[in-house]
Amino acid sequence: RISHELRTPLTIMTGFVSTLLTHDAEFGPDDRKAMLERTRAAIGRLSALIDELLTAASFEAGMAEAVVIDVDVAPILEAIKAEAVDPERVRVNCPPGVHARADPKLLKQALHLLVDNAMKYGGNAELTVRPGEITVRDHGPGVPSELGDRVFDRFVRGTTSKPGMGLGLPLVRSLCAAMDATVGLESPADGGACFRIRFSS
Repeated sequence: RISHELRTPLTIMTGFVSTLLTHDAEFGPDDRKAMLERTRAAIGRLSALIDELLTAASFEAGMAEAVVIDVDVAPILEAIKAEAVDPERVRVNCPPGVHARADPKLLKQALHLLVDNAMKYGGNAELTVRPGEITVRDHGPGVPSELGDRVFDRFVRGTTSKPGMGLGLPLVRSLCAAMDATVGLESPADGGACFRIRFSS
């Protein structure tokens, strides 16, 4: 599965670059732009996959260490929205002045992974901040009841119909643990999935 996830963006990049090199004169500016944008998206996906693998390996080897400070979460959430593949599909509910005890870099990476997961399976992501916690909610099919907290185990996925290696949620759990925070899964009555990060006081 890992080799497949790494090869897929490489195949996309190779295909478009080869097409442009071989048949460039046959395409107009709009077609070339579309292929280059698809190539850039594939590069971004490959980079994210590599980052996930390297981060997971660092934590497993005991090489990564969190620096927990008092963090203003609003700028982090706004950055996550701005950097999303489609920012219009990300909603942020964050009152001003809310802080959390966290490592800013690890918190951003954990939320990035949760937002990416929500958009992949639910179409949209809603981030809500309350004192001591952040939730990331989607309105997709939800997580099968038989999986439960096993979604935080490596290589376990709710569905194989979407791309992924099953590393995102386990990495979120590792990132939260490093910050002395916890993450849990909830299944709202009206559908979808909700991941709740709770911070230490």
